[in-house]
Amino acid sequence: MNRIGVVHNPFARRNRRKKHLAGELKSMLAGKGDLYQTGHPDELSDLAAHCLKRDLPVLGINGGDGSIHAVLTAFVKVYGARQLPAFLILRGGTMNTVSKAMGLSGTPDQILRRWIGVRDRDAVKILRQPTLNVNGKIGFITGTGVVSRFLDAYYEGGKTGALKALSMIGTLVPGAVLGTEAVRDMFRPVPMRVVHDDSDLGRSAYTAVLASTVREVGLGFKLTSRCYERPGRFHLIAADIAPLALVPMMFRLWAGQNPNHPGFLHHGPSRRAVIDHQGLLRWMMDGDMYETEEPLTISMGPVVRVLAV
Repeated sequence: MNRIGVVHNPFARRNRRKKHLAGELKSMLAGKGDLYQTGHPDELSDLAAHCLKRDLPVLGINGGDGSIHAVLTAFVKVYGARQLPAFLILRGGTMNTVSKAMGLSGTPDQILRRWIGVRDRDAVKILRQPTLNVNGKIGFITGTGVVSRFLDAYYEGGKTGALKALSMIGTLVPGAVLGTEAVRDMFRPVPMRVVHDDSDLGRSAYTAVLASTVREVGLGFKLTSRCYERPGRFHLIAADIAPLALVPMMFRLWAGQNPNHPGFLHHGPSRRAVIDHQGLLRWMMDGDMYETEEPLTISMGPVVRVLAV
């Protein structure tokens, strides 16, 4: 694993602020690998074909959670059943939720420097990380309902980061107690059916559906703490619950404990989930927002190798 290609997304929020970073990474890669700057997701398919032809052993990804998801989707489509490169996640995003959940840390230059230091020693720890496949898109965390509405509000105005997310949660809690219009609208149930492992969960509308193959989904919330409990399963949450009912269980949810509330129709491992709905459904994967009129089918994607340096 002594050769590497690094995908650099210049539009990732952290990378936009550090325009010099691409040049620094390229200098660090001299004689060891190549830097690929991608300005549009469509370019990733060509890059994947290039890496497959070269039998590239390691691919670094310098971008946020959405960049990782876009790269994985393109590479899985091109590689098919063939072994993907091992991935070095350089954490070039603002929140880096997925990499934090995997226990990874450091800045892009620090992580690349660490890999360069150990690349010839066969001493790199390899994480075998399951992924999700949602209608052909590959990633780690997906959801709809309050999940996508929260992210829409988070992205509003352009400024993002942990402080903004914490501020929003700090506003939601008293808003739930007071029953403000903003909180009622965010938690408005979405008409849909949820089928888990061929069993209809029985409601015609849900506040939130969340699925993940990593334990933490942001700000330390271990909502999907049972994602590794059974091989070939992800953690699925399907809930129809009022915001006020969530307030007393916030710590339990943050700590990854079972909320023990009837509003959670499913809170545990799942092999497959199908969300059937009418009209346009807004949903997210790893922070990227999508809309679809088709049912959402959530299943397991490939297990990818992630280098922990």
